[in-house]
Amino acid sequence: MSMIKKWTNKLIDRFRESRKDPSESHYVQTSPSSPQLSFIVCAGLAALVFLLYYQIAFAFCTANGLQDMKAHAKFALEFYLNPEVFFSFAGPLIMRWYSDGYMGQFTPNPLHNPTHIACKGFGLLAMMAGIDIIRSYRNQKALFFKGGKQYFWFGLFSFFSVLAKPTFMYMLLPAGIIMVLLDLLKAAVKKTPSVKAVWSAAWRLAVAALPSCAYILTEYIALFFFGTESDTSVIFTKPLEVWHFFSYDVPTSILLGMFFPIWMLLTNLGYFYETVEGRLSVLGYMVGVLEFSVLAESGSRKDAGNFSWCMMAGMTLFFTVSVCRLTLSTLRQKPGVKHAAYVLFSWFLLFLHVYSGLSLYNVFSSIL
Repeated sequence: MSMIKKWTNKLIDRFRESRKDPSESHYVQTSPSSPQLSFIVCAGLAALVFLLYYQIAFAFCTANGLQDMKAHAKFALEFYLNPEVFFSFAGPLIMRWYSDGYMGQFTPNPLHNPTHIACKGFGLLAMMAGIDIIRSYRNQKALFFKGGKQYFWFGLFSFFSVLAKPTFMYMLLPAGIIMVLLDLLKAAVKKTPSVKAVWSAAWRLAVAALPSCAYILTEYIALFFFGTESDTSVIFTKPLEVWHFFSYDVPTSILLGMFFPIWMLLTNLGYFYETVEGRLSVLGYMVGVLEFSVLAESGSRKDAGNFSWCMMAGMTLFFTVSVCRLTLSTLRQKPGVKHAAYVLFSWFLLFLHVYSGLSLYNVFSSIL
């Protein structure tokens, strides 16, 4: 019993430790300007990824025999100026020694659909505004939009996101509703934060989301009732029915597609439970998986599995927050061999995703 109690106490201590921000006193900052250094390093990595994927996307769009890619890119030009620049970085783990088939390991960043890439950028900005709104009624400082116009920015970016492709907001809006309802329930039970503060934020968020919801409804009616897809509709399916069109082993698909963020979740349970961004990313991924598991379009479009886009949007949320957590832990780390080993192994897992996503499209064939 004493051994069980000892391990239980260790798990509880680990949970409490992972709730803390890397900037708190139990971490040793690498330099007095660590916060600024964090932003500089993140900006440099983002610029490198941007340039790399611009070149990849440009090669795809100009190569022969990639008609699907060209068709998507041509269509996307109607919504934004330059579809090539929106491609991002992570893919599923590809282990050809394990299986000859792709096995349906979905990726948060499909390189073949520029409209999906476009909606995610605006969707992430909407998520950032939503995080600040939730933090405000929790009496926490804003992280991203400090000018007091978070509702305006949330409404604007969410509308731009659905204008490119509605799938990101199909995931984010339900996840946000669940999170606000949980806070409302907590406020009613514990009185912290106040019910009045949560309710005030909730109806303001609803008003800010009205343009996006109106566009989604208009598009749905136009497409499915009066447009080219009038013979199809959104239906409930048997659980995982559509998913099995693409993968004969769903658990393996989840594991290989999400190994890095799952690792970050398991090693930072307190962070993903306690913080706004951590909880929202997990809820977003769960909502996306649920939508892909039980929703589909009827008729011939059912085979397309279009609700997989919602799951991939949730993947993006989960990956983004996990990378943010790892970056801060790396730049503002606490001392010790164990922590250094943890950071190195976590970055190794992330780079495995990056390499696998690129090698799937034979990007390195002319290099290696």
